[in-house]
Amino acid sequence: MSELSTPFVSLHCLMTGGADQEPDAKTRRNWLYLLNGSILISVFFVVRVVAIPFYYHIAVAFWQQWQSPLWLKALFVLFSLVGDSLNAIWFVGIMKGAAKTARQVFCDDADGAVA
Repeated sequence: MSELSTPFVSLHCLMTGGADQEPDAKTRRNWLYLLNGSILISVFFVVRVVAIPFYYHIAVAFWQQWQSPLWLKALFVLFSLVGDSLNAIWFVGIMKGAAKTARQVFCDDADGAVA
């Protein structure tokens, strides 16, 4: 389910010329770029951030029924925590990019004065 955001991330990379490329002001004002960014933020937040507590709730519910050694359960928890931490870090980065885009689209000058 978390991969529902991947097409929007990929489209963003295609629009900007690559994951490490910074989009120019003209690209940031493109309606398709803005639409994709809005959908990306919404979908990423729902399927990768909001889903975290629900995922752990289900994992805890099945913990006792899971017939595996303790080390395997611990490894599962460790990998889950790492993945969820990365999703939270990525979401912060996405929001910083969205704020930068909003400043460029809605502000006239470099000081951030609203148009």
